[in-house]
Amino acid sequence: MNGGKRSVHRAITAGVLAYGRDLLIFFAVLVVLPALASPKWSLNDKISTLPAMRVSFINPAEPGEAFWDRVTDLMQQEAQARNIELKVYYAQRNRLQVLALAKQIVQQVPKPDYLIFVFQAHLGEHLLSLTEAARVNSFSINTNIPAQEMSEIGEPRQKYRYWLGHMFPDEQSAGFTLAQSLVAQAREQTDSEAKLPLRMIAIAGGHDSAASIERMDGLRVFLKAQPKVILAQEVKASWQKDKAHDMAAVLLQRYPETSIIWAASDLMALGALEAAEKQGKIPGKTLFTGGFDGTREGLKALSQGRMQATMSGHYIEGARALALLHAHFNGQDFADTQGTRIRTKLTLIYPGNVSSYLSGPEPQASNP
Repeated sequence: MNGGKRSVHRAITAGVLAYGRDLLIFFAVLVVLPALASPKWSLNDKISTLPAMRVSFINPAEPGEAFWDRVTDLMQQEAQARNIELKVYYAQRNRLQVLALAKQIVQQVPKPDYLIFVFQAHLGEHLLSLTEAARVNSFSINTNIPAQEMSEIGEPRQKYRYWLGHMFPDEQSAGFTLAQSLVAQAREQTDSEAKLPLRMIAIAGGHDSAASIERMDGLRVFLKAQPKVILAQEVKASWQKDKAHDMAAVLLQRYPETSIIWAASDLMALGALEAAEKQGKIPGKTLFTGGFDGTREGLKALSQGRMQATMSGHYIEGARALALLHAHFNGQDFADTQGTRIRTKLTLIYPGNVSSYLSGPEPQASNP
């Protein structure tokens, strides 16, 4: 009886083994061998076969804005180099559109691994609440956070655990440095500290822009120590070239002795400059104009002697954020070495060094 059972067991075992062997042969013939024979498959394939990291970026502007086009281009280059699936959404300078896009993004299936956005006053916390509820990691760039809001939301990874980090330029210092450079160049041209006070007009960005507010704060700090530099008037052109042009046209007629135009962006500086040239101002002689962003248009105007200064360097923040998040995605937390609040130092570009920025390659985001 036992011998009969053992015979049955051996028969069943042999059948199972044969069936398994047949399945392996079937798999090898139909799947493995064709894959090996395919010219698209290689044992050396590494990054291309790994799942891509998915990142969404809410661009606050619209396509065609020089600074944000540059930010996006560098991000796309960084994404391609690191096998990151990057999707860019444009908010068209519409705050409500920012929230609408954020809601759309966090409801996607599959959700992105990370969302990069620009922190805007009275809007940033709403966006952080959305990403927190959806458990989507987020990273903010480009502007500092107003002190009052910062006290309410805390540092990244505290109240909002999925808010991984914040990168922002040193705007106040840059606003000071831009004013300092323009005044120095104007003083050199007048060749005397004892001459009549220099008059300046300032063109800021938006009412709720932390970047614009802090840049203006830097200008005011400079002016407090400069009694012979008079700020005739400050206006807000909402980052628009045409609006800056029209406002400057009126201000220059109101204050014809103006010799300095300080602007919170190259785009607005160029708009104001065009208005000044129409009224007979001579760049580098009777007028000294500066802005922010180091755009190609701004650098070209600098090289031509039309603009006299621009503050630049923060356009790389989007690409740098991608590099940090790529490390985080692969188990290397940037917070361990750089913290969660990362400040970007801006560089002054002026007639003496503009040629190196026009001819040199675009900077790359360094490894975290």
